[in-house]
Amino acid sequence: MFPEIHDTLAALLSRHGKIDPHEVEVTFEPPTRERVQSLLRPVINFFLLEIQENTDLRQTNRQTLREPGQALHRMPPRRFDLRYMVSALATVVEDEHILLWRTLTTLLKYDKFPEEVLSEPLRGLDPLPTARVLQPEEGPRLLDYWSALGVPPRPALLYAVTVAVDLDITLTSPLVLSRTVRYTRLPTADEEEAAASEEMPPLEGQYVRIEVD
Repeated sequence: MFPEIHDTLAALLSRHGKIDPHEVEVTFEPPTRERVQSLLRPVINFFLLEIQENTDLRQTNRQTLREPGQALHRMPPRRFDLRYMVSALATVVEDEHILLWRTLTTLLKYDKFPEEVLSEPLRGLDPLPTARVLQPEEGPRLLDYWSALGVPPRPALLYAVTVAVDLDITLTSPLVLSRTVRYTRLPTADEEEAAASEEMPPLEGQYVRIEVD
C-alpha cells in the first residue's frame, strides 16, 4: 500500500502543484547526511515518521451487507494516520523555500485526493484516503528527527495521510522484499601470487543491493 500512496503524492505535486518531476525529484527515504550531500537535483522529501491508528474515526459496530438469501457481517475498516515529515532539499536555500511553499499550498488545498491522481488500488478503498497538514502539537518534534539524522535542521511540515485498513482482506500474493546479497570477486592468478607473497592485502567481500521483482 505504501508504494501506491507514494505514487499518489508524487502525482499530486506534479499535476496540481505544477512541480516538474524532471526538475524536482519526490523521494520517500530518510534525508540522511549522505543523501543530502549527494544531491544531484532538488528534492521534495516525504519521510515517514510514524503510523498511528486514528481512534477518533474508529467504528466498532459490525457492518451488515444484504445479499440474496443471506446477510454478511463484516468488521468496519480501521483508519490509520501515516505521518510524514515533509521537507525540501536543494543546494540553494532559496530553492528549498520556494519548493516547500509550493508543496505546502498544494497539500493544504486537497484534504481529499483528486481521483485522477489516485493509484488504482487506492480507488477501491472505502472510505477513500484523506490527508491534512498537522499542527506541531499533533506530532513528534521535528528537531529531534533532524538531530537523529545528523543533518542541520531545515524548515519542514507535518503531514498525515489517513488510510482505511480492511480487517477482512484476504492476502493472495506472496511478499516480495528487496534483498542484500554478498558476492566476492574471484582473484586473478597474478593477484593470488601477489597475495601469497604478502605484497597486497587480501581481497575484501563486496556488497550490492538488488531489487527482486
